[in-house]
Order: sequence, then C-alpha cells, then structure tokens
Amino acid sequence: MTTQLEMVKEAVVSYGGRCSNKDIKDYILKKWPSTNLGSIDDAINSASVNRPSRVNYPQNQGIVESPREKYDFLFQRERGMVELYDPVKHGKWGIFIFKGKYRIYKGNKPTQNYNYESIYGIIYHTDIRWLNFLKGANEKIINFWSSRSTELKDLHFGMPFFFKTQDQKIQGMASFVRMERMTPIEAWEEFGNGNGAKDKETFLHMLNKDSKKDIYGSGNQIICFVLSDPVFFDNPPSLYSCGISTFQTLKYIDSIEASNIIDGIFGGIPDIENIPRTIDAPYQSSSPSYNRPYQERLRALLEKTYGNKCAICGLDVPELLRVSHIIPHSRNENTARNLDNSILLCTLHDSLFDKGFFTILYDNGNYSIKISDSIKNSNNPAIKRISSDLSNSVFNKPKKWPPAKTSLEYHNTKVFIDSNK
Repeated sequence: MTTQLEMVKEAVVSYGGRCSNKDIKDYILKKWPSTNLGSIDDAINSASVNRPSRVNYPQNQGIVESPREKYDFLFQRERGMVELYDPVKHGKWGIFIFKGKYRIYKGNKPTQNYNYESIYGIIYHTDIRWLNFLKGANEKIINFWSSRSTELKDLHFGMPFFFKTQDQKIQGMASFVRMERMTPIEAWEEFGNGNGAKDKETFLHMLNKDSKKDIYGSGNQIICFVLSDPVFFDNPPSLYSCGISTFQTLKYIDSIEASNIIDGIFGGIPDIENIPRTIDAPYQSSSPSYNRPYQERLRALLEKTYGNKCAICGLDVPELLRVSHIIPHSRNENTARNLDNSILLCTLHDSLFDKGFFTILYDNGNYSIKISDSIKNSNNPAIKRISSDLSNSVFNKPKKWPPAKTSLEYHNTKVFIDSNK
C-alpha cells in the first residue's frame, strides 16, 4: 500500500521537483481519490526539512544528522510552495534535542553547551520606504519608530534587531541601543534622516499613514527603538529558508533561530579551497552580543580548516573547543574577522594563550611554540605537567589561512609574558 509520504514525493517529482501544495493535492486525489486531505497536509509538513513544526510528527522525534530518503525530501520555498530538498542548494538541515525539546537546525549541529538564549534577538516588520531610504543613507544611528502603543520587554543593549518586509524576507539587521517615547518633532530633531525619511514632511506623512490618523501636533508620542550600525543584506533570506514560521508584526527569536538566519545570509560552509580569509559579517567592537553572528561564522570556518581539533593538543571534543583571537578583536577591527588572526584551541590552551603563558613563533612559513618562564619555572606539579606537555607539542597548521606573521608578532610582543623584557 502506498503511504502518504510516497504519494507526496511522487506528486512533486511529477511536477519537475517544484510545485504548490494545491498541485500535490490535485495529483493525489486524481490518482488516489479516497485519500484524506488532512493527511496530505501532514505528510507535506513532516517531510519539509525547514518547517519547525515537523518535529511534532513521530518519525521526526529523534536525532537526524543526514537526510533520510523516506522522511526528509521537501524544502518549503514560501507559503504553500515546496520543492525537492537538495542539501547542496538548501544547506544541511537536521533535528536535535535541546533543553528537552526536539528542534530543527541548519548547518553545524549546536552542541549541548551551546550559548543558548531563549530571547536572543527580535525580528520586526519594517516599512519598505524606511528601509529603502536607509539603505543608501549611511546613517550609524537610526530610529526604528512605531506608532503602536505597546512597548516591548526583554530588550537589552546589543540585541540583534532584524528587519522583515511584507514578502517575509529578512532585509537587514542592527544593534539595539535603547527604547524611549518622544513626540514626532522630538524624534526628527534628534535623529533627522536616521528616521528613514529625506525630510520632516515625509517622516510625518509616513507616521500618519502608519497610525492611520494625524498624530502631528496632537502631543501623541511614538515608540523609538534606537539602533546602531545597520547592515542591509544583498541577498536577503526568507523566513522559510531560515526555518522560521511566518508572522505579521514581530517575533522574538532564540539563539538557535538566529544561527539559522546567519547561515541563511552567508550560506553553508564552503570547501576548503573556497574558504575566504575574511568573514563577511557585521562587526561592532563595543557590542559582544551583536558580534555573535560573526563569531559563530568564524568558528564554523575554523572548525573546517583545523579539522575540528585543537591546534596544540588535537583534542576533538566540540564542547571544549574555542575560537582564540591572536590580536584581541576589541583591539583591532581590521583583523577581527580574519581567519589568519584566529586559532582553534581547546579551553585549556585558549586560556593559556590568551593570558600570554605561551605564544607561537613564525619563521619563514614554519611555526613553533614558545613557553613563558613564568610556568616553565613553576614548582607546582600541575603547572609542570602543563609546561612539559607544551614543550612536547607542535603547532598543527590549518588546511588554509594559517596564523598571519603580523598577528603573531603582536602576540609575541604585546601578550606573551617574557621575563627578558
């Protein structure tokens, strides 16, 4: 007997691998007229790798790290539209259990010590006129205003604030600074073109249209979400491609959903030869929270180049691996996103390297480890073991973008604890 999943797959294949949910139902009801329409919807939902609700079906309540031919064969393109799932085109999707619940994920599977936050960021529906103006305005501080009276809770400095448009695509992001109420005139005087308008008249017209009444001169206040360092995406991903259900006005997202968005913006992990030196992701030296998208992307690429192992001891436990910056990212914005300014280290060697207890020397393409006398000469048995292990270790070069000479020279002279200084 043909199962509903088999019916759905056959229907999609018959349409060349891409069709609407209605097409699927029409095909199935024509060939299997007694089929229940609700069961067809269930089969489509459960087989779509990027639908969050698929984890509610029994066949998907388990760990999925690679596509199963029988259960993982659809990708939801947009509302009511699907196509055959292709991991190369759509990215790797899986299911894992986290905090006692099954979740879908894209890209690398989050580890159990993942820096999870239930409220990591927010996606807010955005006026397309506001968005289009600011894309070319080069404003560093902007006002994401709203005539609605409801204030948002659980906002914090540096929180990623994503912009969504009517077509359910994420067009950009910025870093949350503060929220306050002010009159339209006060908002224009403080933010000017950062309100997303070329002049005060245009701004007031946009406000009146948004509120559907004339609020100018009435003393009414608007809510101002003050944001910094906006970034607008050249190829904005859809909510569907990020594994996020569609919505009308706003949605809080957790850190796993935020990772899916970042993967949707920058794509999957490329082959070694195509890994770029610099991460093309937003960076702001004053906001660690805002920087997590670039940190997560950087880690994923370092794991690829270092073979998921510590460059010093070879430890390969993901939960114990860290991205170690050679020149601290707070010190040099130009090197912050460079793979050759970062090393994949275990927690122990990351701490030792960060505190300057050992450094890495560069000599004409060769790398060696130099240990500080401060631990070499220690009488503590534990420190002696660490020093001995370091003395017998070699630096394992990554497959691409090994540490830059200039970065290591900074660490040698500015971070390393040298008793000869």
